[in-house]
Amino acid sequence: MLNRIQQRCAFPLLALLVVCAFAQSPPRQMMAHEGGTFTRTTFGNFTCAPQGRVSMAVAGDITVRGQVREDCYYRIRQRVSAQTEKRAAELMQAFNLRSQVQNDSSYFKVIPYTAGTDTLEIEVAVPKGSREVVAISQIGSVKAFDIDGAATIESGAGNLEVDRINGPASCRTDGGNIKVGRVNNTLRCYSGGGQIRIASAGAETWTDTAGGEIFVTEVQGPLHASTSGGNIEVERAASIVRAFSMLGLIDIQQAGGLVTAETRGGSIQVSGGRGARCEAGSGTIRVRNSDGPIRLNTMAGNILAELVAGRPLQESILSTLAGDITVLIPSNLAVTVQARNETQGARGRIVSDFREIQTKPFQPGVEPKVATGSLNGGGPVLRVTAAGGNIYLKRLRY
Repeated sequence: MLNRIQQRCAFPLLALLVVCAFAQSPPRQMMAHEGGTFTRTTFGNFTCAPQGRVSMAVAGDITVRGQVREDCYYRIRQRVSAQTEKRAAELMQAFNLRSQVQNDSSYFKVIPYTAGTDTLEIEVAVPKGSREVVAISQIGSVKAFDIDGAATIESGAGNLEVDRINGPASCRTDGGNIKVGRVNNTLRCYSGGGQIRIASAGAETWTDTAGGEIFVTEVQGPLHASTSGGNIEVERAASIVRAFSMLGLIDIQQAGGLVTAETRGGSIQVSGGRGARCEAGSGTIRVRNSDGPIRLNTMAGNILAELVAGRPLQESILSTLAGDITVLIPSNLAVTVQARNETQGARGRIVSDFREIQTKPFQPGVEPKVATGSLNGGGPVLRVTAAGGNIYLKRLRY
């Protein structure tokens, strides 16, 4: 329970050094005290165009919500730990609060003059139909919800979160995590080292993090995902997917277009797509339920490719310098196979379940080992090349 709640100005407004240009109403205050914590709340309104641009710059945590209203409302909470009210006043000191309107754009700024405040939390309600909302924090977290127009949020080091945004959205933080609920338009996310998690994006989406993981549930458009140190996991993308990870796993469950994936030190798994182009430096590549062109290459890892019956296959290449290649081929698929094993000595083999694919008998000192043949009258060429393992051509029955 609060020991004391004062519905009065805890400090004179002049002591707050509050400046409001074109403000709709002067700030009001409320002071609360619980145990050794003092909280001062400053709130008020400022003028903004209902369908204009609202821009905010703060030094603290900020939450922006779109509401059915004509003006903008703000609430600022300062919280400090202190033994006395006098000491709390000394720590809180003043902050610079400015708001102004220029044409159809409004500006709101909250910057404290002291670092003594434990926390500075700002909440702003803006017209839901605002053309664009921009919220930037120097160090704190930034959240934006229920906006019909564009939303741009940025932070120097804090976490970011957006949800229920109908316009294009842009999220940028130099070190925090990014969480996206639903954006019904294009989406851009960048983090200097945090995790990026997206539930739903309605159009083309770009994600980039210097060291975190990327998780995507659904994107209704092309997806571009890049991380320098984490995994990439995608459940559904309606179009093409381009994914790059320096060291992590890339897992694409379903894509409506070509999947292009590259990792230097992890594995790649594609469970569905309209073609796949994958490169792994030292990991395994697995591709299933993919039609179109398939081009898989690994420097040091195994390759497993499952071809799809009833879907057109285009010219495809599977290649590894140090690993086994296993291809699962439907019995009724029309394809021409050209397999080549360049592994030195008798270790490298070509094992085929198909009598149509003729393997030349191994002769010591004769390289490479080759197997060729056409299935169901022949079709697009599937080239399989291994230089440090075995090749397995297996029949897949449905």
